[in-house]
Amino acid sequence: MTYVLSDLITRVQQRVGDTGFSTTEITNYLNDTVRDIYNEYTLPFMETSQDYTVAIGEPDITNSVGLPANFVNAINLTYTSDNGERLIPYIEYRELDNEFPDAEDTNVHPASEPQYWYTYGDIIKVYPSPSTAYVVSLRYMKSPTALSGVGDIPEVPSEFEEILVVGAAYRVMQVKDYYDQAAILQNKYDEILQKMVKKYSRGQIGRPTLMRINRDGLGKAHF
Repeated sequence: MTYVLSDLITRVQQRVGDTGFSTTEITNYLNDTVRDIYNEYTLPFMETSQDYTVAIGEPDITNSVGLPANFVNAINLTYTSDNGERLIPYIEYRELDNEFPDAEDTNVHPASEPQYWYTYGDIIKVYPSPSTAYVVSLRYMKSPTALSGVGDIPEVPSEFEEILVVGAAYRVMQVKDYYDQAAILQNKYDEILQKMVKKYSRGQIGRPTLMRINRDGLGKAHF
């Protein structure tokens, strides 16, 4: 089998012993499983980047176009100039307001090379406003693309295909009221999930401590 939606659906049907179970429902459960993983952890395959050309005098890096539809959280921002690529330091907008009142007023703060980036609502801006058109690269955490077409490939690495199959299967068993089998599958899902987190978080220097809320309501730290 290949790692595409149609084959995942077949595997789930085989896992639950019901080859006639709704493919639409299984697709939904597969997407639920992917979203659960993305919502609970921060892992490398959830990262991506987008380049923008920031206009002269415009602090909004997207020039009012807006951030990508799959944007979740910013990681960092770099810009390219004649001197090469440089990481722009992040500053909280409240701190910026205290240090540089009227930050977007170019009469008070003349346009220059960006020294900081900050977020306000769903907008990412630089300070001061650029004096030339800079190319910036936004690295960010993304949301997963929902599986819908039979040939769609999940964004979870293929070596952990089973986590999607088991994650969807235990949901099917819950719907069918087979709670004992669902619990067994759910435990298997948690086991595979921890293996994936351990593999992809190992050796990542400088990553933040991640908090996962367990099903018993207690927070548990992951590194």
